[in-house]
Amino acid sequence: MDSFDEYRVLLPDGTVKHINSSGHPILDEDGELVEFIATAVDVTERKMAELERRRLASLVEQAGDLMAIADLSGGTPIYLNKAGLKMVGFDSWEEARERRGIHYVFPEDRQFVNEVLWPAVLEKGSWSGEMRFRHFKTGRSDPNPLFELSHRRSGNRAPVNVGNVCAISPNVSGRKLKRAANDRRYMKCR
Repeated sequence: MDSFDEYRVLLPDGTVKHINSSGHPILDEDGELVEFIATAVDVTERKMAELERRRLASLVEQAGDLMAIADLSGGTPIYLNKAGLKMVGFDSWEEARERRGIHYVFPEDRQFVNEVLWPAVLEKGSWSGEMRFRHFKTGRSDPNPLFELSHRRSGNRAPVNVGNVCAISPNVSGRKLKRAANDRRYMKCR
């Protein structure tokens, strides 16, 4: 009977290692154990990466800001967190998947998206600014969304998908004033 196990090993220096092992018994014609062939593989790095991924996923899912990923070929959502679903007025992920990226934008803003935003993302890798998202239940936008869009490239450097973060700020104008004051202070220090 083959065996497959996973162990945590505590080393003398206090380091914990994760080990996957598998083994296969070799029996003689009478069914007696002749030898046992086994392997043990240190999977600590993989386990740590899985833990980090789970932590990041939890952080994204519980964030109060819209966080989304869409494919570049048509803007079909690949992921939209709970805050994003609420921000655009969806009750389920299935509703979000039925819309393409351009549907999330008001018709009067689509020219800007096509002529300014997307070219900037594809050329520079990101775009940041203010943009309205359409709320599909009310038809209105949330007030003062701050929007950041970036894309990930594949190994051959071709863009493969786009991710965004959108924070709703009740006081964007106050934030702009602070930023302008900080810019002026920075310029004086130079």
